[in-house]
Amino acid sequence: MSTVAYRSFDVFEALRRIKAVGFDEVEICETHLDPRVSSIEDVRRVKAELDEVGLRLHSLHAPFDDVDLADKDGFKRDASLELMMKSVDYCVELECPIMVLHPNSSESLKYLMREAMKRNTIDSVMTLADYARDLDVKIALENLLEYGANRFGSTVADLKLIIRNVGSDSVGICFDTGHANTIRREGFSPEKEILRAGKKLFTLHIHDNDGLGDRHWPLGRGTIDWPKVLEALRRVNPDLVLMHEVFGDGEPDKIARECIRNTGL
Repeated sequence: MSTVAYRSFDVFEALRRIKAVGFDEVEICETHLDPRVSSIEDVRRVKAELDEVGLRLHSLHAPFDDVDLADKDGFKRDASLELMMKSVDYCVELECPIMVLHPNSSESLKYLMREAMKRNTIDSVMTLADYARDLDVKIALENLLEYGANRFGSTVADLKLIIRNVGSDSVGICFDTGHANTIRREGFSPEKEILRAGKKLFTLHIHDNDGLGDRHWPLGRGTIDWPKVLEALRRVNPDLVLMHEVFGDGEPDKIARECIRNTGL
């Protein structure tokens, strides 16, 4: 369970509630641990809490608000890259194996065409991958909301292009089912994207929607064909952690239990 469902609580209460509901693995989102506001002492307290409640930190979601690794302004790209490196350092302190990364921001669509977004994204991820590899942290690139066909980074094909250019085994994919379900193209579906990701799939963001917006509903509430998605995941890697990234809607414990019930865990 991602702590995003519990963003109305502090990180310590969020972790305790997630464990109490019945989860053993967790992703901490930027709301609860952001290097711009969280000190290394905060990180160490979070690590102690994880150990105390018996939760395994599966992944850390790097900040994405006001961050853009493809920005046309080199100074902002450098600042974003520095923040991502600090997030990698926090992964090391937390003994967290995976950092989930948004390859770029939709803000770049205001200023850059697809080719420029692709070039800047690849350059930034290459630098970050070199840094993360030396610290034994894996980078999982998340497929993004499309916002029109010019967005680079919304499909598995885009992410695999980054991975090929970076040329590092420490870079893979965080597949977001909800983001993929909002792409309305003939022959495109979350289950087909999972199969395209193949062995490059490091982790997941599991949530549902109506195909019209990024709702972050528990699976089963929207239009995703979950039997097909789960079968595709079994074919690719049956041991992947199903990381639920849902909104709590004022009742996070109830929502979290629904996630468990609907996956049959």
